[in-house]
Amino acid sequence: MRFFLFLFFISFSIHAQDNDTLFSRIISVQNDTERVNQLYKRGFSLRNQNPQWAFEYGKRAETEALKTKSKKHIAKSYNLLGIMFYKRGNYRTAMRYHKQALHLREKINDVLGIAQSQTNLGNVYSDIEMLYEAEEAYLNAIKAYKQSGNNEKIADCLLNIGVLKHKQKQYDAAIGSYKMATEILPMNDYYSKAIFLTNIGEAYVGKGVIDMLKGTIDKEMIEKGIAYNQDALKLRLMADNYLETGDNYLNIGEAHLPLGNFDKAKYYIDTALYIANKNNYFELRYQAYKGLALYHNETKNFKEAFIWLKKYYDLGDSIIAMQAEDKRQFDFDEEAEHYQYQKHQALHNVWLLVSVFALVIFIPFYFIRFKR
Repeated sequence: MRFFLFLFFISFSIHAQDNDTLFSRIISVQNDTERVNQLYKRGFSLRNQNPQWAFEYGKRAETEALKTKSKKHIAKSYNLLGIMFYKRGNYRTAMRYHKQALHLREKINDVLGIAQSQTNLGNVYSDIEMLYEAEEAYLNAIKAYKQSGNNEKIADCLLNIGVLKHKQKQYDAAIGSYKMATEILPMNDYYSKAIFLTNIGEAYVGKGVIDMLKGTIDKEMIEKGIAYNQDALKLRLMADNYLETGDNYLNIGEAHLPLGNFDKAKYYIDTALYIANKNNYFELRYQAYKGLALYHNETKNFKEAFIWLKKYYDLGDSIIAMQAEDKRQFDFDEEAEHYQYQKHQALHNVWLLVSVFALVIFIPFYFIRFKR
């Protein structure tokens, strides 16, 4: 038993130094700018799995970049720090870093860097509801991406602009942006095309029911919305993306409600809820509860409508709590500096060598001792 505990201790000690060892190797790189590049690359790769280390790599990248006085590399470090503060929800600081990165990139005409900074700023502006500024940033990003012919990134920016227009109920503008994006995507990119077709469908339905409170609806627009969702549904089935077909089933079901097609509406909403429950797709389940509340309200079954509406609000509270927990996972301590271990790295390495040496001696001794 003691033998296995010893092995466990050694393996844990070696594992614990993985990040430290890699950091040490990067810092030992002789070329100053290459050192910054590797710090950035490592930090960026850790941005989702270990925010603390990602932030610390970003701060060290900033320190090393400032020594080089290279605008390109300073901007790179600011970009990583901006991303980390954005994920943390500290939008003011994220905006400051992205603006600093953009300013430096404009000075040296780093076209791809400018596009990235403008996209990042657009994301920040969008999250804090500065919609005009967000659209302007995405448009500037598109101009820069066009110079490098990066259609995939252009399509992403067009999607973001479409979402902004959608939020403002500017449905024609949203549809135009979505369609432009769809046209520049590769023919076999079923996954992305399905997203855009779904959004186009939602925009057409939104346009069709915009005057519903006044007692008028545009059935042609709603039917177009259903058709686009059906096209998206087919693409998702072709791509074996069964999970997100639930979004289309729900959209189609809710679109049938203002048309008075209640049997079809119930079928599609129930299908969406089945997919949500089977796959623990909480956001879809949440929206499906609302869809069923709307269905029962339209069919004058107000008791059932109330039950589903209560489920909708209860699950909404749970989702908000989950989102808050997800946000906390991207928190980090700005004062912590794990890389200060480097001052004692030689001592750590000595103990590691001693441990390995002891292991080499101890294993043969152990087996010889119990050999019969």
